[in-house]
Amino acid sequence: MSTVVVGAGLAGLAAARRLEDQGEEVVVLEARDCIGGRTRSPRDLLRYGQPADLGASFIDLGQDLLLQTCDEFGLALTPRTTLMPRDPDGSFSVASPLRGPMIIDGAVVRPTEATALAEEVRTATTASPPLAVETIPAWVARAGLSDRAQRAVLAQAGGDPVSTPWRVQMEVVHPPLVGKAYRYHRCSRSALSPSFPPGKQTRCYRPRCRRAAR
Repeated sequence: MSTVVVGAGLAGLAAARRLEDQGEEVVVLEARDCIGGRTRSPRDLLRYGQPADLGASFIDLGQDLLLQTCDEFGLALTPRTTLMPRDPDGSFSVASPLRGPMIIDGAVVRPTEATALAEEVRTATTASPPLAVETIPAWVARAGLSDRAQRAVLAQAGGDPVSTPWRVQMEVVHPPLVGKAYRYHRCSRSALSPSFPPGKQTRCYRPRCRRAAR
């Protein structure tokens, strides 16, 4: 044994594979009973066995290494699609996601209201252009948006489940960095992890840890 990789997520599995290609003997340690890290798609949560992506879900623009890996392992992808409609002028802005399905206060926003909210936000971007380093709450307050429009824009910070609006800058959502053009794996995102099969020089272990008595 010459190298230990901690974590059997995509990064750990890819590192182990690269090391083995260079002749290293590799041991991968993973605390959980599955590999893939955040790329998990169980089929026992939704009806009819549909995969439920619990983490990373799609391959977005610029993720060329993932596309290359899928091509290398023969993983089928869906056609390129988008998470949001374009604005009337054909561009994407912080208002674009508001043109799609939304839920506020547990109720689906009607298409007519969604369009009105999107137009309010789009107009505000012209009257009060967002600064790249400005946080989302700072901009919506400066732009004087209505309460419903503010809440719809602030919700975009939820694209990153560990972020809160005051930590997200406007450059992330105006225009949106993700979701303009992406692809899914046809079966599920977790299909990528088993594509890094351990070779003759790589072994995966789930270590057993004992909690020290106080």
